[in-house]
Amino acid sequence: MHEVRAVLLDIDGVLTVSWRPIPGAAEAVAWLREAGYQVALVTNTTSRTRAWIAGTLAQAGFPVTAADVFTAPAITAAYLAQHHPGDKISIGWTDQNGQSHSATVQLGSGPAA
Repeated sequence: MHEVRAVLLDIDGVLTVSWRPIPGAAEAVAWLREAGYQVALVTNTTSRTRAWIAGTLAQAGFPVTAADVFTAPAITAAYLAQHHPGDKISIGWTDQNGQSHSATVQLGSGPAA
């Protein structure tokens, strides 16, 4: 059996509920880090940036940075950039005001011309 070196923790429902920390969760993350484990926080949240999530968790006492947070959009973007460099993709989203948006992006660059 291989030695465990890292722990993936889901954020919502494991560390927080509606962005409020579950009692003892911040201390558990700190303990894991002190014990030498790499800790990654994962979420399927699409409406918040990694920086916002990390900042909110840090304010609640979690020892985390944006580099520790893995969101579905960030993981998808990294996968596409690695496996489909230069390809164009179309994306669509609804903002917090209910406004719909779309864009075409060439991977590895900014918005496509």
